[in-house]
Amino acid sequence: MFDPSTVRLTVTGPVEGPTTLRDGENVVIRPVRDDDREGLREFVAGVSDGALARRYFGAVRPERVLESILAGAHDPDGLSLVMESRSDGRPRLVALAEYRRDGPTSPGAEAAFLVTESYQGRGCATLLLERLARAAVGHGIVFLHAIVLSENFAMVDVFRGCGLPLEERWGTDALHFRIYLPIGGGAVPRPLAAGTSSGRIVAR
Repeated sequence: MFDPSTVRLTVTGPVEGPTTLRDGENVVIRPVRDDDREGLREFVAGVSDGALARRYFGAVRPERVLESILAGAHDPDGLSLVMESRSDGRPRLVALAEYRRDGPTSPGAEAAFLVTESYQGRGCATLLLERLARAAVGHGIVFLHAIVLSENFAMVDVFRGCGLPLEERWGTDALHFRIYLPIGGGAVPRPLAAGTSSGRIVAR
């Protein structure tokens, strides 16, 4: 059985490029592109209503999710990454990770993840968190934060097992995580008071 406590993210290295899932499948991580609309539509359709509700904290229409992802990809203070598989002979998007900086000069950014049903439990979110962290460090971001429903055990394990300094606190039916990233010279900043979601990664 996979033990998330054995995972240690490496925050130096490329943001884009090939990587390997826990089961040995080769995939590619890259930014969302303007021509990804149909691929993203197929991806969102492959995510269960329950997973969408856990990600967006309630029922949400797939078309709203799609438009939110595409709009976020053009946010100058954010980054949207997709994981692309070719396991069936054609490119297919199987997972998504995003961060949105809390403000143009803010030290923090909100992170969120979405994985299609058939790829859950295969290490997608952990690999995407690593790539988000690399990009965030390169843009001077000091910490990533996220709100995770307490029932979303998979994402709770991803954050707790990342190997980076971590704060967590309980909210109403949810956990608030803050992950601290290495800054100049490899130092990790001292923890600050736990924050709350900026609410920028939403689909209404």
